Amino acid sequence: MIIFLVGFLVFGGSVNEQSDFETIELYRTALNSHNIETAMSFLAEDYKLRFVGTEFVISKVGLPGIWGWDAGVNGHVEWDLAKGKAAPLTFEGREKNDFFDLLGIARLRFTTTFRIDVNGKIIEQLYEIHPGQPSWEEAMKAVVEWASRHRPAELQGIYPNSQMIYTEKMARRWVALLKEWKSSRSE
Repeated sequence: MIIFLVGFLVFGGSVNEQSDFETIELYRTALNSHNIETAMSFLAEDYKLRFVGTEFVISKVGLPGIWGWDAGVNGHVEWDLAKGKAAPLTFEGREKNDFFDLLGIARLRFTTTFRIDVNGKIIEQLYEIHPGQPSWEEAMKAVVEWASRHRPAELQGIYPNSQMIYTEKMARRWVALLKEWKSSRSE
């Protein structure tokens, strides 16, 4: 299936020639290869990523930074079709990355639903973390406490006012800090 999807991208398939399911799979492939330009090509101009249970919404223009973060932490998503043969399509998924792994979180399970417009572009994505999943915010407390004592300048640079900055550069700095923290715990 992946070979078909990659071939489709390489040999010039267009969004209008594929099913909604194929669009979503090609989008996921682009996300996992951290190909921001290709991933963006599957989105409608008024695309919104909504996090269920929160007021947090990201528009298309805000995605490159978030996806840069994913590249910096070596992010990877997998999902399986849960329901739907056409839009909206709902998937049960798993997300893993180096940031989570270094915090002791193997993966996060989620449900995501996609709505696709008449032009075959993704117009909306709902993202909902499954109940009972580990909290990376909670897991970070020990790191923040350690870094405030041992690496305060670095912590202030990557976590100013206790706020995450979602860019590839910050992701790489977080991963380096987490590796240092983890190494200090095993000494």
